[in-house]
Amino acid sequence: MAVVSVVMSVFNGGELLAAAVESVLAQTFTDFEFIIIDDGSTDRSVEVLHGYNDPRIILVRQENRGIAAALNRGLELASGYYIARQDADDLSFPQRLTTQTNYLDNHPEIAVLGTAALVIDSVGRPFSTFWPFTRHERLVKELLRGICPLMHGSVMMRREAVRNVGGYNPAFGHAQDVELWLRIAGRYRLGNIRDVLYQYRKHESSVTQLARVDLKIKTFAQAGKFSTATSPEEWKRFVEAFDREFSGTWRERAFEAETHLSKARVAIARRDGAAAIRLLGAAVRLYPPLFAEVPGRVLRRIWRTILPTVG
Repeated sequence: MAVVSVVMSVFNGGELLAAAVESVLAQTFTDFEFIIIDDGSTDRSVEVLHGYNDPRIILVRQENRGIAAALNRGLELASGYYIARQDADDLSFPQRLTTQTNYLDNHPEIAVLGTAALVIDSVGRPFSTFWPFTRHERLVKELLRGICPLMHGSVMMRREAVRNVGGYNPAFGHAQDVELWLRIAGRYRLGNIRDVLYQYRKHESSVTQLARVDLKIKTFAQAGKFSTATSPEEWKRFVEAFDREFSGTWRERAFEAETHLSKARVAIARRDGAAAIRLLGAAVRLYPPLFAEVPGRVLRRIWRTILPTVG
């Protein structure tokens, strides 16, 4: 029985999978098992995983059922007192498990603990830093607004806490992490540490898809629908209506503008100034209120970076 169970779900991990696996195997904390659920990959993912001869790796293959079902399978198999998440295209810094384990050992009131993270592009170049809020009350407030204040791949959870609330609910799709954290918050406390222990990879090809998911979640939250006991039926009805009514509205223009802003940040990281200016201009033309919003966003990011205790 290990102290920590690292749980990873893989679906067509491609060339980035090996780096993610190796970042876990290189941890300074060594008393862990590494449960990898291959969720029906059709690429070389399984071949890559079979290339590791490490007794801590437990590889399970299943038909494709989606990330929530795959993670629940990992939760069922986990024997560790703590469960650490790891996404198949991200990276953990070597001291991650040591730091989070020590923190949870010394803060028994915390059931879920996230970290700060570097945001990197598809080839590993950092272009932003995720500086999280740390207080439970602020984290719950953000979740109720439809904003996920915990970097999902960076979290470490108490196994009994996440099992006691029933694990992930596949009915919520891409909102499954927001819904799970709120459900846990109804019985336990959440936390973040502002140590940069994780690298979250943001793929240019998925920016649009992720932005649309975020918009759905925030719109649902603005209607006051999120709680510590959110109805999956209500979420399903909302998603169906959103997809049906979204096209041609001001929300679609705002969504496209936000997508351009995200791509502009990646262009800046690549030192492609011309592309960044073009994307920023396109964003403002699509949704003029952004012209007034962007300076405030930048100042808030600087403020949260300078004052780590805020929130």
